Amino acid sequence: MSNDHNGNEELNEEEREKLRLENEILKIKMQAEFGAMFGEMGAELTPEMEHAFLQNILAFEAQYQNRKMVKVYDMLGRPAYKPFAELGVDEVKPELKRLLELMQEKNVLLHVKTKYPAELIYRFITEELFEHETDDMEVEGMSKNFSYEEFHPNHKADIEEGMMEFLKHWFEQSFDENSMILSEQMILPNGPVPSFISKTDVLHQLQLFFDSYRKFEDCRFAVMDIAFQWDDIQSKGMGHAEGGVKYNAVLESGEVQLIEGGFKIYFSNEFGKWQVMYFVFPGFNW
Repeated sequence: MSNDHNGNEELNEEEREKLRLENEILKIKMQAEFGAMFGEMGAELTPEMEHAFLQNILAFEAQYQNRKMVKVYDMLGRPAYKPFAELGVDEVKPELKRLLELMQEKNVLLHVKTKYPAELIYRFITEELFEHETDDMEVEGMSKNFSYEEFHPNHKADIEEGMMEFLKHWFEQSFDENSMILSEQMILPNGPVPSFISKTDVLHQLQLFFDSYRKFEDCRFAVMDIAFQWDDIQSKGMGHAEGGVKYNAVLESGEVQLIEGGFKIYFSNEFGKWQVMYFVFPGFNW
């Protein structure tokens, strides 16, 4: 059998069985050398497709092990640019647009979560991102992605994003164990001493509530306030998002109940991510 498993020639069953064994050996090798982990590949994935996938991962891991570090500016080919102090007021936006387009051509992308002044982003790119070192790896079809907030966290934007994720899960009745927006341990502020409740128990309570309704319709919300307190020394904080919601809850009988009122979602950040630690939401009782 040819070593080229990516050709157009169709393999017979004996050759496919040999390729399946070769794939399993390859996965064991990758687990031993790189600590790779594999889940179910899916029935629709042929041995040939799986082999091509594994070979691509193996090539990436080999390249990663031998990677070199390089400044983003060098990766981009050291393009010409003006320092911010030398730019006129009307030059900032066109020059920022030019730099972003150049970066995109080199498959280097900058992401931001909210709107910032053009001057701020231009200075960030030319004074910080250009000097940042990253691995000098080029993988076909993949881009190098950077986030402004990784360098300069925007806690308010992160809490707003977390609130939107929470509301989406609520209106779609889709909370589950993979809902990372919920903290693994949440707080119940009942009585003089708050108690704790596990994420598993919270999901159980939510599912009991959602099981009472077929679906939620005509869901609307308004945000009134987002605020936080941050401890720079301990790198952790607490915050909240509050507002009002209004939605129609459809019972199994088809009857529609209007649910509306104020909500407040409390967040904590102790491990680099804002997560929900407690919430008050119309229609739901702890």
